[in-house]
Amino acid sequence: MTRTEWLREQDRKRLALSWLSSALFYVLAAILLVLLGILRIDEVSEYSGPVMIRLGQREGVESEPRPVESPESTERAPDVESLPPEPSEPAPAPVDAASVSPDPSPSPAPSPAPGAAVPKPAPAPAPTAPSTPAPAVPQTPPAPPVIKGSEMGNSYETTFETSSGTISRSLYEPVWLYMPLPESIDEFIYRGIEARKDRYPDEAERAKATEELKREFEKWYAHSLKYPYPWYSRGEVPLPERPRLWLMLQAAGLDFAKEADYRLRPGLRPVELSFRLTSAATGSPRLEEVRLVSSSGYPDIDEAVLYGFRQASFSNAADRSVTGRFVYRFEGAR
Repeated sequence: MTRTEWLREQDRKRLALSWLSSALFYVLAAILLVLLGILRIDEVSEYSGPVMIRLGQREGVESEPRPVESPESTERAPDVESLPPEPSEPAPAPVDAASVSPDPSPSPAPSPAPGAAVPKPAPAPAPTAPSTPAPAVPQTPPAPPVIKGSEMGNSYETTFETSSGTISRSLYEPVWLYMPLPESIDEFIYRGIEARKDRYPDEAERAKATEELKREFEKWYAHSLKYPYPWYSRGEVPLPERPRLWLMLQAAGLDFAKEADYRLRPGLRPVELSFRLTSAATGSPRLEEVRLVSSSGYPDIDEAVLYGFRQASFSNAADRSVTGRFVYRFEGAR
């Protein structure tokens, strides 16, 4: 199986799963709407106007509707004659000029007559504070775009040092396909290498394709009874050849948690890369200046991460180049 065929198969699986999920969602939504319509409780408050309720009446017998009478109010109207008379201000008495005292000292203010309404002084208006403009709240810039994911027990994270939101990933090549292959392979894995039945329905053609796969495996692995595992590596497999072998071993039942021995190396640390993505104004965006920032501790693993990351493609709608970081972590590593 080639890498392109494997990617197409994964796309078909994801498409079938998305269609099945969508159909199940709409069926569940329709059932829920039917149940809500059946179990719905009608509230009387939803209807306007008078509501007639018949008690003790057979079905089908219509009775003459009774007019709805408004309840009598228990509150009595106020009696106008019982209200106290409105207080009237007394007429001012005439002032005799001869009785006016020549003393210039002010005389005390006369006390108001009983029952007279005393006017209250109008309250002084409260001083208004000078209006000050509200302080401008600084706007928080949007967070830079981050792309996260996981693959075969490992995880990755791509962060772009920009907040424009114009960066996206158009193609991602799994990095695990370029990792160092196992040093030794068990016999049952070798026996599990076979061509797919859906691609080769004819048994003779499938047997021929299986023999070709095993010959390709034997090109990189040798058989010997001197080792605990009968198949051992002949040497380092070139990076472009690794995806086909990894997919072959995966289909044969290889346990990545136990037999992908690169993940079992002691002191294995995350790999961090820095890169620059060119703008679409200069043509198709390209990854440039891909550099190793933090090493895993093993040069062959660093080389595999660098090679696998360079296979990815991104789009950049900004009018300038942007920089970013790529971190590849080995979950469960020692």
